[in-house]
Amino acid sequence: MLRDQYTELPLPELREAGAEIDWERISPVELAVIWGNHRALEKLLKHPQLRLTSHSKLLNAVISRLGEQPLDDFCDHQRCFQLLLESDRVDINEADKAGLVPLSYAVKYRNTKGAQELLRQGAYIGARSAFGDLPIQEMDPKVLEEHFDSCITTNGEKPGDQSFEIIINYKNLMRRQREPGQSDKRSIGHPHQLEDEMTPIAYIADSKELRYLLQHPLISCFLLLKWHRLSVIFYLKVELYSLFTASIITHTLLKFHESDHTGLTALFGLFSWIGIVYLMIREVIQLAMSPLLYFRSIPNLMEVALIVLSILTCMEASYDKETQRLLAVFTILLVSVEYCLLVGSLPVLSTSTHMLMLRAVSSSFIKSFALYSIFVLTFSLCFYILFGKPQVDSSSPKDSTPEPAKEGEDDGHFNTFSVPIEALIKTIVMLTGEFDAGDIKFDSVYTYLIFLLFVFFMTIVLFNLLNGLAVSDTQAIKAQAELNGAIVRTNLLTRYEQVL
Repeated sequence: MLRDQYTELPLPELREAGAEIDWERISPVELAVIWGNHRALEKLLKHPQLRLTSHSKLLNAVISRLGEQPLDDFCDHQRCFQLLLESDRVDINEADKAGLVPLSYAVKYRNTKGAQELLRQGAYIGARSAFGDLPIQEMDPKVLEEHFDSCITTNGEKPGDQSFEIIINYKNLMRRQREPGQSDKRSIGHPHQLEDEMTPIAYIADSKELRYLLQHPLISCFLLLKWHRLSVIFYLKVELYSLFTASIITHTLLKFHESDHTGLTALFGLFSWIGIVYLMIREVIQLAMSPLLYFRSIPNLMEVALIVLSILTCMEASYDKETQRLLAVFTILLVSVEYCLLVGSLPVLSTSTHMLMLRAVSSSFIKSFALYSIFVLTFSLCFYILFGKPQVDSSSPKDSTPEPAKEGEDDGHFNTFSVPIEALIKTIVMLTGEFDAGDIKFDSVYTYLIFLLFVFFMTIVLFNLLNGLAVSDTQAIKAQAELNGAIVRTNLLTRYEQVL
């Protein structure tokens, strides 16, 4: 009967073991947990010769049976659960072969009271399983919020007293440094092991259901402490890139304007090469850390292109001058965009909010304009057919009057829609209200009708629609400016902590 009782347990270890179980290797303390014998378990946990192996997942075993009613006075799994939590020999973050910790099992079995008790005892919420899942992924946000509230206490003094203190406990955001119940051999070096403390907060920032918890005092204070420790890296990065930006732009201007200050040009060229070496070292480190994910990031590809263009701009090239100018132009553009993105990642409310607004408005405009570009292309073809008629030469005095307009011949082609690509560009410009209707030749009532349709549907309706979408996006971002700043700070700290 004991064999049947044991094999019914929904534990990963038993599933992997199958029907044949070596009952001789099961310790008495494990049997006490299986049966829920809290009296035997209490005596065994206090026994000085008790040694728990790495395979003794006692908490994981008892959590799966917390919902069962006690059979009699000595069979109570809830009491066993409390004894295991109170024992200093049991690791509250013990993981099975699948990487699942007791908190993961409590959330999996929808045992809210068990999850709350594990959180109160300091269970780490950032323990990843073998599949990369966290214990808080399926947890009710209200449960997590209530526990965060309980982590903020006072010293009992009145708020007006000078001795009044607010005590914040970060026990669930940092893994315990000591693993109880293990031998000294396995514990060597563990207190000095670096832990990634930003994993659970990074998941909270990515989750729409949990994102609001970033504004909780527990998380915001934790991020503030982290920022004070790691902000020096960010500001050093900004200073180095600012020096590179100023150097390469100045060197490019002096070089292509053939300045007489050759020494100054050479000095800024030297600074530019130092900045290029710095960028190369930084990208090599990022590539070595995550080679598979490196080329999936658009900013990384932009930085690689910036390094290549900077080298081609600073070196003595043998190609023609026009090609050098084009490379210099694209280099300055990429440098400016990268500098804007870097400054925009500063976790200050005004800076991060403006950068998020720029990204949101740009993304919304591109998506909307991509759909309505069909009408832009249609109207540009209509204007090309109606107004792009070839000019007929005539010897009459009436036709020979526009002779002085030859000086602006290119501008005349642009305004008369005589070239298809220029007609498309002219139509896009007209969306902003720059019509130049005086230069358009209206030959019939149909030309007036097509032009008025374009003015009404494209310039008035479509352009105002795009503006309205942009305004709604900016208002939504401004409404959660503090939350956006916390998200930016979380992402920045997560990247830096992964590097460290």
